[in-house]
Amino acid sequence: MNELDIENDLPEKIKPRWSIMRKSVLIPFGIAILYGIVMRLTFGSSAVLSTMTYGFLCFMPVALGAVTVYFGNRTFRLTWWQALVIAWLPGTFFLIGIAIMNFEFSLCLLMAAPIFYGASSVGGLVMNAILRLTEHSPRSKNSVPALLVAIMVVPYMVSGVENRTPPPDAYHIVDTQIIIDADAQTVWDHIVRVRHIRPEEQSTRLTHLMGVPQPVEALLDFDGLGGVRYASYDNGLTFVERITEWKPLDVLSFNIKVDRREFVPAPFNALGGQFEVLDGTYRIETLPDGRILLHLSSTQRLSTQINGYGRLWTEYIMADLQNYILEIIKVRCEAL
Repeated sequence: MNELDIENDLPEKIKPRWSIMRKSVLIPFGIAILYGIVMRLTFGSSAVLSTMTYGFLCFMPVALGAVTVYFGNRTFRLTWWQALVIAWLPGTFFLIGIAIMNFEFSLCLLMAAPIFYGASSVGGLVMNAILRLTEHSPRSKNSVPALLVAIMVVPYMVSGVENRTPPPDAYHIVDTQIIIDADAQTVWDHIVRVRHIRPEEQSTRLTHLMGVPQPVEALLDFDGLGGVRYASYDNGLTFVERITEWKPLDVLSFNIKVDRREFVPAPFNALGGQFEVLDGTYRIETLPDGRILLHLSSTQRLSTQINGYGRLWTEYIMADLQNYILEIIKVRCEAL
């Protein structure tokens, strides 16, 4: 049964509505989705066109929103609210489609979603404004298709320019802390080695729902400088942490590498490339009242064309992970 058969079988009162919906929503929606698929297939297929650029993350959604609103306006004049909502639809299905095909990249998609929707809104509203300004001028109206094509090409141009230079390295430190009602020796014993974390000790945070794994344990082969900690997570990820500073009851520092001997699930198998956790440090500070202020800090490297936006997410995720570990240590120390 084709679209014509469906339309003929509909009641007379519904036929006009179906025709409008098909022309103003389904057709532009399909065209926009096709454009999005082409963009995704071409971006990331070479070193020149990368998905980790403002060209893809910002300008591609702008074009997606503009395409949707342009074809949506061909049936009737869209209101500003309709232009905004319609601009979101292809992007939503585009992100859902990628998540279904590559569920392990859900974390990356969630990180991209805010800027994706914001840019789609800009593209849809700008195109709606252009169509309104040119609707009474045939000459100006005829130039809109060429303008739309130009908007669709911009992501390729911007990404190409961005990738002419290597992505800059950005280093930043995330520092977290927690107060523990215990003595320094007890706290030290619980940070040097973290015994297996039982299911009842675990909790679920937003970052876990986003795909960040939960810590399982941290084992140390021997005490002292040069010792190696093995910090494992519930998705199979393991960090190899070589001790670089060992001051009992005071400071424990280590560098961090991903254990490549074990299977590392995506997207964490990219650690060490565009994003890398370089080192970590525990520092014990005794407060005047005898309690302990435990610090946990880490240094990260981010190497993309979108370091400014990426830093917002990496700092949030690392701070949440570190606070999660500190809370487990606090509960264990205070239970003794």
